[in-house]
Amino acid sequence: MQRPRVRTITVVILGGLVLGAITMLGSTLVLLKWARGEPVNATVGSIDRQFWRSVHNRAPGVEWITLSDWGHDMVSDGPGLEPVPEWARPRIARPEAGRMRVGTIRAGWPRPWIGAWWSSNRRDEGWPPLPFDEDLGHGLEGAANRFLSGRDQPNYMVFQEGLVFDLLVLSAPWWVVLTLCAVMRERRSPDDQPGNSGTTN
Repeated sequence: MQRPRVRTITVVILGGLVLGAITMLGSTLVLLKWARGEPVNATVGSIDRQFWRSVHNRAPGVEWITLSDWGHDMVSDGPGLEPVPEWARPRIARPEAGRMRVGTIRAGWPRPWIGAWWSSNRRDEGWPPLPFDEDLGHGLEGAANRFLSGRDQPNYMVFQEGLVFDLLVLSAPWWVVLTLCAVMRERRSPDDQPGNSGTTN
């Protein structure tokens, strides 16, 4: 009896993880597919004493931040500026000449677990957009579409803490369902089936 029970527990755990992963992937795709940005004003953020124009837009399960290098550094600490979140900061060095634009998207529920970023310092490239072109919030939709289609060479990334958290949370309901199914199946043992009296003529 011990070996079948261990096998059942293993099936429940692995089955729940697989179904949880499918749920996580499917829900993230739906969130990205239906992501719609809201009108939002550009602000000024700081990264290591550098000024950056910034727009932070949100939709359910999706976040988008676009940055543009202001071209100046802070001389002194001065008034407090909202720091740019760590996940949206540039992942390449700021060029000495020219202005750099960076756009970063992340998605997932209940926590973001996957994302992508784009960057450019060329004026003849329209993506990622300048923050001041984001008044209507179309950048979030554009980023979500590019994330799904692979346009403009997105650099994909995974947030490990969010991945583990979401996988456990979304696997939990499946573990409950599979455990209930296993219990019901165990109670309906072959001896309880009609026609199995345990004796032969």
